Amino acid sequence: MRYEASFKPLNGGLEKTFRLQAQQYHTLTVGDQGTLSYKGTRFVGFVSRTPDNE
Repeated sequence: MRYEASFKPLNGGLEKTFRLQAQQYHTLTVGDQGTLSYKGTRFVGFVSRTPDNE
């Protein structure tokens, strides 16, 4: 199975879509806001911004 997620910048700009491993994909929730890390076209990670870690 192939897992993909798209990320849209809060300040506008182009949406980026990455292929993820199943474990990475299942940690995401639609509508999450936070910090996306990537290197070139490779997804590195996403840290969700919550009231505890803002």
